[in-house]
Amino acid sequence: MKNKKNELNFKNLFTKWYFLLIIIFLVIVLFFVFISEFHIQDYFLKGTFDIGSKTFIKLNVPGGESTSDTILINNNGRGDEFAISFLGLDNIASVNENNFYIESGGSKQITLNFKDFSSASGINLGWLIIKSSSSEKEIPVIIGIENKEAVFAITQTPIPNYLNVFPNGKIGIDIKFSNLKDLDIHNVKATYLIKDFDNNIYFSETEDFSIKDSLSAAKIFDLPKSVEKGNYIFITTAESDSSESF
Repeated sequence: MKNKKNELNFKNLFTKWYFLLIIIFLVIVLFFVFISEFHIQDYFLKGTFDIGSKTFIKLNVPGGESTSDTILINNNGRGDEFAISFLGLDNIASVNENNFYIESGGSKQITLNFKDFSSASGINLGWLIIKSSSSEKEIPVIIGIENKEAVFAITQTPIPNYLNVFPNGKIGIDIKFSNLKDLDIHNVKATYLIKDFDNNIYFSETEDFSIKDSLSAAKIFDLPKSVEKGNYIFITTAESDSSESF
């Protein structure tokens, strides 16, 4: 009698597990059907996009003239609405299309237009903002408005030992000033700046010297404690004969 009872309990237990496994199997099948039918995978990828290897935009614009660049936006999620605009460069930069739709797996090339309206030379900093429904990218933008009357060309090259810059550390730059106009000796006031892309100044230093044809100098500066991890630019300008070069 006891053996029959044990056998009956075993059969009942086996039957319960058998039906439980069938239910689990059906749930799994229905789940994958649901994913396939309603594209749940696209839902989780909604808003994801990339712009390839482009990490910043840097262009020079001759004073009073214009130039352009392009950026390619790749939509890695489902079809989505996108918006693109500039921040901090309203009087210089514009795009050919501010709002647009990119289908799943599709791409869109946008033209970025830059025009100097004021003929005021200098370095202009800002951001290119790209937004989808759930994601956003900010790309640093550097636009130099060239002074056609500039006396000097200035080149900056990071010193190898200072390629990696850390908060509270040092920055090292090889700077070369080349006379573009003549062989005369010019008195120069050089200004060195560290700015962020919201145009906040974190470091400023000036230096006076004379240049005939060219001058090279290795400059090493201590970063202020206020400089945190982020995007910054080191700028050198040279004032001479009522003309500014950068």
